[in-house]
Amino acid sequence: MNKIGVLLFDLDPANKAGKELRQLLETKSGASFHLKHEVIDKGELPKAARHLASILRRFSPDLAFFIFGSNSRPLLADLIAVFRASKVSQPLLAVANTGDPKDVAEVLYHGANDFLIPPFRPIDVLPRIWRWVEEARQEDASLRLLKKKLGLKQLVGDSPAFVDEIKKIPAFARCDACVLIAGETGTGKEICARAIHCLSPRVSQPFVAVNCGAIPAELVENELFGHAPGAFTSAISSTQGLIREADGGTLFLDEIDSLPLSSQVKLLRFLQDREFRPLGSQKTFKADLRIIAAANVNLEEAARAGRFRQDLYYRLNVVTISLPPLRLRQGDIPLLARYFVAKLPLGSANHQKPSLQRQCKNWRCIIGRAMCGNWKTSLSAQSYCPRTRASRATELFSLNPLPPLATIPSRP
Repeated sequence: MNKIGVLLFDLDPANKAGKELRQLLETKSGASFHLKHEVIDKGELPKAARHLASILRRFSPDLAFFIFGSNSRPLLADLIAVFRASKVSQPLLAVANTGDPKDVAEVLYHGANDFLIPPFRPIDVLPRIWRWVEEARQEDASLRLLKKKLGLKQLVGDSPAFVDEIKKIPAFARCDACVLIAGETGTGKEICARAIHCLSPRVSQPFVAVNCGAIPAELVENELFGHAPGAFTSAISSTQGLIREADGGTLFLDEIDSLPLSSQVKLLRFLQDREFRPLGSQKTFKADLRIIAAANVNLEEAARAGRFRQDLYYRLNVVTISLPPLRLRQGDIPLLARYFVAKLPLGSANHQKPSLQRQCKNWRCIIGRAMCGNWKTSLSAQSYCPRTRASRATELFSLNPLPPLATIPSRP
């Protein structure tokens, strides 16, 4: 295999992150990289974009790292634009000493593929490089566009509050950081997580979803980490656990606030070291996967109150998506209703089609439930509605206008 060309564009040499990253790549990679480390001192920052353009004319990297600090952060948007002008598909990873979610989101929004925070460990850095370079070499633009369409097609809605959050998904999907999805029950957190997985470099690997609130507290560790034979009375054979099942792909932990504190400690240890030990086993296993977590409570408040570990919260809260409830996106309710109506099976020959009056009552029920809750709460009412064309659904909604926002109750 040819050496991988790597550009280290160091805009913050004082923090020595670029030097540490170069040393890791030189000593731990088996001489697999052709490195070019360019240092831009503080006085040269105004000329950084011009300097980068000059470098890219002489050196064509397979992957680039931009190391930045507080002084160079305002220049990132222009520098990423310069890089993308000549290197459309090559991966670009941003490096900073701070993991502020706002900084991470901004860098990804401007076009970086991923984000790294020191200290650097081979298990964090090297797999990302291989994965990004391999994807860039194999995947063409048409495939990326297809993945985007497939990943986002189930996210129905055009209200500003919803669109502002959904626009983050393509950028967040490109990186390998943990994602925390916040939102009330039924706002579409799992669909959002699946979209992130579908648009990520891990799309060919498993997506494993688990509702932490549905697992008895005494079985959580067994479900996540698995067990060895003899770990407990009925453990006749080994079980690999969800982390090993999701190895290489994405593990979605819904209602993560339901995890017992003892399990939170072990999950934190896994996030730090990417290693775990099944129950009753003396052997340690490694796993390379991405964690997406979701909660329908305010995790920051839960952490302050001691109901959730603060260190785990900060590990998970690298980038955040906050999905609004339907009562804050009234205009999306007809769109969602039509989307689900189109998926309903046609009635049997013995099933008599309800009258228009009955249909209108059912639609009013759907709208009422959606306004008080979210889309999941309206599905049971919708199941009684006959399958209709989109134009018919529009007619029914026009007969039953939505109530004013002031009359809509909040969820308890």
